[in-house]
Amino acid sequence: MAQYFDFSTRQSSLSEIHDNSIVVASTITSITNEIIDVLQLEDNENKDEIINDLLENGRQSLVKYQEDITHEIYTDVMNSNDNKLIILLKKYFQKKWETQYGISHQWFISFLRQYQNGENHYTYEHVLTRTTEYGNMYMKNDPILSIVLQLLFECIDDECLKETNIFNDLWFSITSDGLKAITNYSDYIVEDVMNEQLNKSQSTLFQALREYNRQAVFSLLEQNNIVDEQNLYDLILDDITEHEESEHIIIPLDVSDNITVRFRQTDVLYRVRTHQNMTVKEVIADVCRQANANICNNCYLWFDSRELNINDTIYQSGLYKSSNSTKDLPEVRLKYIQILQSSTHIGTQISLASPEHISYHELFNIPLPSTINNISPTVVKEIAEQIIQHSSSVSQSLCNSGAVLIPLPNCSKQSIDSLPTIVLTAPLSPNQFDWNVFLDCLADDLEINRTDLIIVNVEKGSTKFMIKLRTKLLQASEIVNKVARKLLFMCLPKCKKFVDEYTTSTTSDIRVELENFAKEKVIEDKTSLSFEEIDVALRLCERPAIINDTSWKFLQEKSRQIHTCVIQSIQSCRDEYVIDHASIVYNEHIYHEYQSLTTTDKNEKILFHGTNTINFNGIFEKNFQYISQAKRTDEGWYGQGIYFSSSPEKALNYAKSNSAFSYLICSLVRLDKILTVTDMKYKGKPMHSDYDTHYIPIRINGDPISRGEIPCFEEFVIKKSDQIIPLYIVGLLKVSRFVIWRDAKITNEFNSSIFEDMTQRYTYNIYGTQTSIEALNILNIKLTNNDSMKCVIVTNGADDGEDFVRQCRSIRSSLPIIIFCQNKTYHQQWAAKLSHPKIHVTSSPIDVFDFITNTLQQ
Repeated sequence: MAQYFDFSTRQSSLSEIHDNSIVVASTITSITNEIIDVLQLEDNENKDEIINDLLENGRQSLVKYQEDITHEIYTDVMNSNDNKLIILLKKYFQKKWETQYGISHQWFISFLRQYQNGENHYTYEHVLTRTTEYGNMYMKNDPILSIVLQLLFECIDDECLKETNIFNDLWFSITSDGLKAITNYSDYIVEDVMNEQLNKSQSTLFQALREYNRQAVFSLLEQNNIVDEQNLYDLILDDITEHEESEHIIIPLDVSDNITVRFRQTDVLYRVRTHQNMTVKEVIADVCRQANANICNNCYLWFDSRELNINDTIYQSGLYKSSNSTKDLPEVRLKYIQILQSSTHIGTQISLASPEHISYHELFNIPLPSTINNISPTVVKEIAEQIIQHSSSVSQSLCNSGAVLIPLPNCSKQSIDSLPTIVLTAPLSPNQFDWNVFLDCLADDLEINRTDLIIVNVEKGSTKFMIKLRTKLLQASEIVNKVARKLLFMCLPKCKKFVDEYTTSTTSDIRVELENFAKEKVIEDKTSLSFEEIDVALRLCERPAIINDTSWKFLQEKSRQIHTCVIQSIQSCRDEYVIDHASIVYNEHIYHEYQSLTTTDKNEKILFHGTNTINFNGIFEKNFQYISQAKRTDEGWYGQGIYFSSSPEKALNYAKSNSAFSYLICSLVRLDKILTVTDMKYKGKPMHSDYDTHYIPIRINGDPISRGEIPCFEEFVIKKSDQIIPLYIVGLLKVSRFVIWRDAKITNEFNSSIFEDMTQRYTYNIYGTQTSIEALNILNIKLTNNDSMKCVIVTNGADDGEDFVRQCRSIRSSLPIIIFCQNKTYHQQWAAKLSHPKIHVTSSPIDVFDFITNTLQQ
């Protein structure tokens, strides 16, 4: 059997251990009392909970207890690394290492002291500081092995631990493949140290790994009635510790041996060998390793209709339940942001259903901490300057604060699409004349007010205006008819005179096309939305600017980002919404006020505020400034301030009104000093004077959670408008129809031409789902007890298509379903057996389009 360089053969007597335990207990008690004194918790009813959490999870655990600690003390203990609390915590963890972990492992105490008192004392100090800060975060399921690895692999610094999977990969490799696996991580360990550790007779790492495997090996052998003769147990333990070859599969107690995980990119299944405290992050890393895909940092693990927390173990996440499953397997999936880069039809032609918690600042490409250039790049400023130059009195009155709204493309705009529209081409270069003066002439010729003409698009060559009539004209059909006659017969004397003054060309004719001037179109608009609602939407869509190719691509991508952000949340709402219009908010004054705030920690976050047309103008006029007399949804449950949520879905609750429209305003918010609120004591009252933000983790019903609960949503109450920069405003129109397209390969480009055609035909949402579970979740949320909601299911028929169809019909027996496939004969056979209404089967995209149109537009 292997020999070790440590003192493992040296035993302490029972009396020595007992005496030592008394001394240690006394020391720990003394340290604990000093910590209580430093934090001034003597009279705090949560004292024991705070101290236990602190000694288990380090200084960062105090973030949860800000309200229990006076502001001055909290700031002092959290903002420096040499205060008395840090000194006491270091003393505590040193004692814990040497006693709780080392009392029966003298080799471990010897190893610690070599580092503590030797030339590598700085490494020891660094690992101790890390433990003081984060407690057991990096201790895995074996603190001794973790501490040994952190000390030996000194090049795995804090950044590596937080931002990469290196330490997780190292842990997985060494516990799976044995001691020899450290050669794969030679970049993170000094060569002489690595060679020493590979020599079993000198290796502390071998001893630590041996202890890691001991219980599982011995228990498994005992369970199989293998007798420990001639040191058999130790011989097997040594062999497994050194090699961990695949034939030596060690199964920790009460843990399933393997789970099957699908790698979504290739649709290949992989077997993952589990251990008792294996984390979700380690599962992802193992699957990516087997798939030869170096993308584990760009992936998440999907299971049971949700994104799993990468730091949870397979037990905490419920992943162990999948061990005997043959379908609905856990899946390693690319993060949404990575899919957007590789699948151009996602977010433009189809909305990918996903449970993933998207990082919004990454989605919007706004690195944090932010800069003005991140928030408002040059391309946005150039468009805003054009709009300011050509803006009408209508757009100027919308935002008295100087905000400029830049409308985005690729929105449905169904609220204004059927308004009477004039497409007028003036034979002049765009920079040759004043657009507003020319439109004044047009208004005079048409005998209407200039404010009734809204420019929604301009193209260059000659100058081609797309102009829509404001809604108040729709109330007087005789005026609309007179405008149409004048334009058809080109009775535009002032416009012609204006053009003649700017050109000597013989081809100076003005060209006009009319759209939506038919009487029935006007009546249709009157009955669908109120004039006021249409008018607000039209004002938000005003874009008197010529957009070059570079700027247009930027606006298209920004529209795609916003669509991804909002629709991903709408899939979880009982109500269904489409994005009718969306705009970038540009305001230099607000940018400078925001940047001028002097705080040590910006602590920025992308948040959402829901509103409606009642208080819409005031938000931009005052930049969210809290006005106690203003009409509000409530008196301020968690303090008087400006309410935001990290979830668009939650923010929509504040936007509900009798209006057909709801508005989401996406903002960059500087949280600064945060107070976690867990009760209703601030209801209707001013916010805490020492804090800039109240943070409230809440249940689905809006009540604050208790400690230990997982929040469904997060709310933030912001004290000052200077902390806020509005970024985008999104107008959502409530509708009652949608399409689900279920296909495991929905992210592939194969059907992108079909999806593109669909976006031209339909204004409602098309949800693409990769699994049956995701599709069924959306159906359950939106169709249960909601008979007015209409939906069409399109599915490829494969991937248990028959079972999927049956489950859809169990939710609503009359649900219209069409199977789009190549093998029509096979799918028609089982589809014909299902009850009425008929399941349609086709290989023709035109049939799919006709089916959707006939079903949803009845």
